[in-house]
Amino acid sequence: MAAAQISSRPNLIVLVQPFGDVASLVCTYSSSVPHSAARTRVERLAQLTGARLDDVRIVDVVPQTAEPGSAARSPMKQTGVECTLYGARLVLDSALPLQPFLEAFGDTGAFEVLFLVQRQPGFRGLRRFESEGVTVLLTQDGSPYRYRFTVEPDKAAGVSLPLYAPPEPRPQTPRAEASRRSGGLWHLLVYGLGAGGAVFVTMLARGRIRAARASQT
Repeated sequence: MAAAQISSRPNLIVLVQPFGDVASLVCTYSSSVPHSAARTRVERLAQLTGARLDDVRIVDVVPQTAEPGSAARSPMKQTGVECTLYGARLVLDSALPLQPFLEAFGDTGAFEVLFLVQRQPGFRGLRRFESEGVTVLLTQDGSPYRYRFTVEPDKAAGVSLPLYAPPEPRPQTPRAEASRRSGGLWHLLVYGLGAGGAVFVTMLARGRIRAARASQT
């Protein structure tokens, strides 16, 4: 299974601050992008979350980290979006719904989503996901929860992200492993020896049970 390469720098950072069924959203692009495309993405997010989009503000700004005077020579503008989602439930039963963000912002290639919420006790949300052309990784576990998405072109539409992390396999104890092996050997004996052999194995097992009971009396 091919996994997307994780970019060292995201093309977009999305800050989400939920307040019940209302959420403030701030999107910051690493460069200047068409305002129509920026608006279409947040409208898509609102549609996918069943929310009403309001208070949309899109601007181009020069980062304050730019050197003095450099903006006049070569403006390094970044597009920013601020908006509010009404009726969006973005914290669900100790997990965070990531699918709407994948579908809304996947065309940017590499982006991050920061959920500005307190660490959730018993958090069960997705921690890592890899599929053909899509990688999602939890890079900060709470305060905020920070996810990195890396999406190859035209791959987001065919990927469905689970809400919860898959359960980790429980380590098998030596006793359980021995039991599993003996059980497998039992079925192999019954299958390989045929009907007569099966009767013999059954009688042998009953004899061991009777001997064990006799030793306990």
